[in-house]
Order: sequence, then C-alpha cells, then structure tokens
Amino acid sequence: IFAKVAKFAGYGFNKAHASAYGVISYQTAFLKANFPTEFLVAAMNLDIDNSDKINIFLQEAKIFDIKIIPPSINESYGYFRIKKNKDNSRSIIFALAAIKSVTVSFGEEVAEIRSKQGEFKSIIDFIERTSPKLINRKLLENIIKAGCFDSLHSNRNNLLLSVQKLMAYSLSYHTEKHSSQFSLIKV
Repeated sequence: IFAKVAKFAGYGFNKAHASAYGVISYQTAFLKANFPTEFLVAAMNLDIDNSDKINIFLQEAKIFDIKIIPPSINESYGYFRIKKNKDNSRSIIFALAAIKSVTVSFGEEVAEIRSKQGEFKSIIDFIERTSPKLINRKLLENIIKAGCFDSLHSNRNNLLLSVQKLMAYSLSYHTEKHSSQFSLIKV
C-alpha cells in the first residue's frame, strides 16, 4: 500500500498545486484583460514599496493606453487611485506613498486636509496647514523632486534650495500657532 501511496505522492501533490495556480493565473489574466485600470491600481498598491515593480506596472499602463496622472499635492492620495475622466475613460492618480520616504499615512493625511479645507494654494499654504510632525526635510525634498508642487510653483530647484527655510518656517509657524491657542485657553 505504501508503495502505491509513494508513487502517487510523486505527481499528485504537484498536480494539485498546478491546478490551483492555473485557476489563479486564469483569473488574473481575465482581470488584466477586462479591467486593466483596476488591475494595475490593485497591483501597484500591493507593491507600493517596490519601485521596480511599480515601474513595470507603469509600462503596462502605457501599453494599455492608460493615462498616469503625475504625483500632485492637490490630486494624489496615499495609495494609487482611479480617476474617471469626462470622456468616461479612466486614469491612474500616482500615489504619494510610491515616492521614496513618503508613507501612506502622510498621503492620506494630506488628502484629508485637502478634502476638509480645499486645495493647497502654494507651498506656504501646504506648510501652514500640515503638521510639522508629518513633514521632515527628506520627505519635503522627495515630494518636491517628484513634482508634487509643479502645479503651484514652476521651479523645483528654487523649492529645493528653500527646503531649510521652509522647515524653519513650519516649526516657527506651528509653535507660534500652538502657543497662541494655549494662551487663549489659559485666559
């Protein structure tokens, strides 16, 4: 009996796995062929920390003729999202968390500030409305380099040269704001 079981074990286990992988492969191919935008957004969000895979998915989006909206402080979220266009086509909004040194929580916090208080008007407006606990020098440099402020300021290099001043302004603005709120509470 054991000899028969051992013989079956040599190929039965592999067949079961091959069948399961075949079903998953078919389902994945179906989704990619019929819902390419949704498929790519889900795949990129799954591998949001892997820039190599995201680049591969971005190339796939070009093949499917799906427009990628570059990272923007006034449009992006923590994760990749789908945007329905006026012509019923769909675009992918680039995720803030896909930028080096940027977390999903930062992106979602920025989106929440935007939804409650409206779009950012300038980088100073962004600094004033965003807690200094969320921003550090590296993060600010990386979102500037990624083009998140291109719609608000045309020269990335000027912004990069101003990062230290922006960080100092953020700290002083929020410290002063907090102390004035605290003094109002004490009175």
